[in-house]
Amino acid sequence: MSERILPQAQIEANNHFELEVQTPIEIPRDSRGRIRWQLLETDPTQLARVIETEARSAMEQGVPLKHNALSANGLSYLSRAIVAYYPGRYPGLRQALDLPTGNKPKNYWNDSTIIEQEARQFVERNGNLTQKTLEKAGNSGIANAAYTYYPGGLQALKDNLGIVSSQKPNGYWTHDRIVNEAVEFYMEHGQLSRASLHQASKDDLEAAIKKHAGGLAALRKELGIVTQRKPNGYWTSENIFAQAVDFYTEHGNIVPDTLTAHKRYDLLYAAVNRYPGGIRQLQKDLGIKPKSKDVGFWIEDTIREEALAFFNQYGGLTHTLLVRSGRFDLNHAIYHKYPGSIRQLQTDLGVESGKRPNGYWTPENIEREAQEFFDAHGILNFGILNRQKSSSLANAISIHYPGGLIALREKLGIDGKQQGVINSDEANIQLERLLEVQI
Repeated sequence: MSERILPQAQIEANNHFELEVQTPIEIPRDSRGRIRWQLLETDPTQLARVIETEARSAMEQGVPLKHNALSANGLSYLSRAIVAYYPGRYPGLRQALDLPTGNKPKNYWNDSTIIEQEARQFVERNGNLTQKTLEKAGNSGIANAAYTYYPGGLQALKDNLGIVSSQKPNGYWTHDRIVNEAVEFYMEHGQLSRASLHQASKDDLEAAIKKHAGGLAALRKELGIVTQRKPNGYWTSENIFAQAVDFYTEHGNIVPDTLTAHKRYDLLYAAVNRYPGGIRQLQKDLGIKPKSKDVGFWIEDTIREEALAFFNQYGGLTHTLLVRSGRFDLNHAIYHKYPGSIRQLQTDLGVESGKRPNGYWTPENIEREAQEFFDAHGILNFGILNRQKSSSLANAISIHYPGGLIALREKLGIDGKQQGVINSDEANIQLERLLEVQI
């Protein structure tokens, strides 16, 4: 078979095409790496090639060639260039790159079965079906169709597809519920941080803490959680036992209430989760006979009795006060076993919750209540506040007043030397504040 001879013009054209394909594109950029589109406006062909190159790079990274998807991934500059400079804009670019144009036939979305089919395929690719996820993936058409044509909208579509929503109902995240779930999380994971919450897929709790509890730092302070980091691998059985011996020698017991009262959350977590057999076995190894509530102990009558005794001792009955006092057992029983939880329990006992309206504890209100307390008792420190059942004011001073108790005394003109010997609670709080400043 004779070799086909091409015309010289065709040979030159082919050579020119190969040279053009192999020649790298020089993309003008500024010092920050941004493309200088205005320098390419004089050469429409080169401008189109640059846009195509950037579009291919985006798709190789898994970004769909759609405005919302590009914008969500920090490529809004490319979307603007496509609209401003590329012939035919998005449809023209998709056609040039041999991509589906994405245009649906007229009345395509009018059929509910089509919407369900598209939604089901999207869930298979992306794992869920939310407005945010649809927009980020450049599939807002499904959301628009659901809201426009699907009976009941996007929520009904998810219900019919059997997609369980992780979103909590409005009003779910009360302060008490946040405190309770945060404590349970801490007891399970040994820490309460943004990283640990995210790793455990508790982004909803993290968001609730930020929105309703003043953030993680404020909540940790409210619960009395002090970060006590040990080197990785520190909590071996031997080290747990050694720490437990020291604690038992000093405090005469090693139970959750005592550990939390002395803010030894690190040792409590290690004993429960890392000591072979848990804290009960640790107590046995120390020669301590565990004192536990019998099975069935936490019935409604018992909860009321324990709660009333707690109220008489501490002057309040809230989830926060229970946790700070180390009464995790009573707190858990109220939350999980008492009908109506703590609100109903307060009503049944005829005790005031002591909760002020949101935003009540301003510096001005703290100063006013502190002055009234001082006028009545002639002394102002954390010990007397708690003994006189004014723990809510004590908490407000510690958490909400700039500079804490010392600054408040100065503001009110109260001489700290006249307040008597500093008590252990106040000393611990001042020591923690000093350590935080030094750290």
